[in-house]
Amino acid sequence: MFKVDLFRLIIGEDRCQSCSLPNEGIFKFWHFLTEFSPCRPEIFPFIYWIVLGISIFGAYCSIWEYAHIYWFPNCIIYTTRPRHFNVLSNAALRKARIVGALIMSYVWILLVYALISASPRFMMPWLIMNSIILIMEFSLWIFDVLTNRSSFDIIAIYPMGRLLCSLVLINCVKRVFDNAIKNNRMDALKLYN
Repeated sequence: MFKVDLFRLIIGEDRCQSCSLPNEGIFKFWHFLTEFSPCRPEIFPFIYWIVLGISIFGAYCSIWEYAHIYWFPNCIIYTTRPRHFNVLSNAALRKARIVGALIMSYVWILLVYALISASPRFMMPWLIMNSIILIMEFSLWIFDVLTNRSSFDIIAIYPMGRLLCSLVLINCVKRVFDNAIKNNRMDALKLYN
């Protein structure tokens, strides 16, 4: 057990209050937090099929976006948040979007392959790319809120929350695959032999 003195400097030595937090309480709280992990064995099959569905849908959407931008050069490009690119010309912006859509298509297809063949190393490009995207989106959104360019609203948080949930679920599947490789149990996880 350890003691924590509260407000010692503010209220003075004579009126010092303390509270104690037993070590068992810390362990119970930690167990409570880890109990709600999405990587529990009883719900892993559901998570796997959800992640496989998300990855197939993501691959389809990325390929469709690439084809749409490539075949229709004058199309309007929508984003999740209103953005204004005053630095790039429309042709340069279109080329950047084509390259981005091609890279994201490749990353999504790698994720589908990783899930079907149960190889976690092919999940890393998706995890790295989307972690960078999430950090940049969150940083830009915080900057926009602090400079009053946009307001604090749920509509702006929803895409970031959706991406964060996808990252958590895909990282869960990756950890299960890594543990299966470490314990030499990959045959139980492959969809085909």
